[in-house]
Amino acid sequence: MSHENKLHGYFETDMFLSGLDDADVDRVMLGHDCAEWFKSRLVGTADVGEPVQESYGWASSVTIAGRSLWLMLQKWHTTERGWHVWIEPRGLLARVQRARAAAGVPELRRALDRIAANEPRVGGIRWVHDPAELE
Repeated sequence: MSHENKLHGYFETDMFLSGLDDADVDRVMLGHDCAEWFKSRLVGTADVGEPVQESYGWASSVTIAGRSLWLMLQKWHTTERGWHVWIEPRGLLARVQRARAAAGVPELRRALDRIAANEPRVGGIRWVHDPAELE
């Protein structure tokens, strides 16, 4: 697979809430602060929607280079400071025309790399084809 197909990123930081008290486990999903941070850093590069809580973590709609994508993220379970981000096409047409939607992926991945590189408290994003490679 080419570098363009590496849709899953991993980075480490202590900037975001990474653990919950017993009282919060059933009502708080880790990652909202991280999703908001990415959203604020993508201003001027992409149009980013409000983060939406999902069962795994958070998803934000992103339009970049005329392409509609999802930026997904979750607290990564193997390390205390680890986070998993990944990119997916957004919308029915994008799923059908996956190659066309994928044209925006490298642009978003480069933007995420720049964001990580500009924050000294973030270990650079490492991109992989499959999240199993992060284990």
